[in-house]
Amino acid sequence: MTTTSLIDLAVFLCALGWGLMAGFFFAFSI
Repeated sequence: MTTTSLIDLAVFLCALGWGLMAGFFFAFSI
């Protein structure tokens, strides 16, 4: 596994986490 793919994976997981938090926030605010 290269450093670039590792960084890409970290960025993907971070974005996924933010997406889930935003989804829960909107779901509960409605």
